[in-house]
Amino acid sequence: MADQVLIVDDDRRLSAMLAEYLTGNGFRVRAAETACAGIAEIARLSPDAVVLDVMLPDMDGFEALKRIRANSDVPVLMLTARGDETDRIVGLEIGADDYLPKPFNPRELLARLKAILRRRNAGATAAQIPATLTVLKPRSPGLGNIDGAYCPPMRTEPYSSADNRRILALDVPFLR
Repeated sequence: MADQVLIVDDDRRLSAMLAEYLTGNGFRVRAAETACAGIAEIARLSPDAVVLDVMLPDMDGFEALKRIRANSDVPVLMLTARGDETDRIVGLEIGADDYLPKPFNPRELLARLKAILRRRNAGATAAQIPATLTVLKPRSPGLGNIDGAYCPPMRTEPYSSADNRRILALDVPFLR
């Protein structure tokens, strides 16, 4: 099934152009003209990604993003005329996954959306990894390695990943 993108922007012409372009590239697209309508649509639809303008009539996109992040981890691409460095940094710091200033090339927006979704889907795949993962760490050649023959692990070291999975790293000799 095609990924669904929610566009939250009060510029109807821009939203229609984006919807047409993204639909032509395999996305299902919905649009909202206000931050409040966008937040409600996120709760109702659970879109795969959101394109969020910063300058909206009812609240700024930064406040909308904070409210979105309070209840959802949906990928958000900020798309806005406020493209100065400080705004980009603030947007990324409060939870935007990417930031694209207007004017923009629709192909770049498409590429950024695909990249965000690719990372999200890769994360979903990583979430399916078992609770304990064994990683083989090769030692340098010659340490416990006799003519390329495998030697049993010398020691184990527990590691924790960012999502608290237990990773067991085995220190094994380098195999030629």
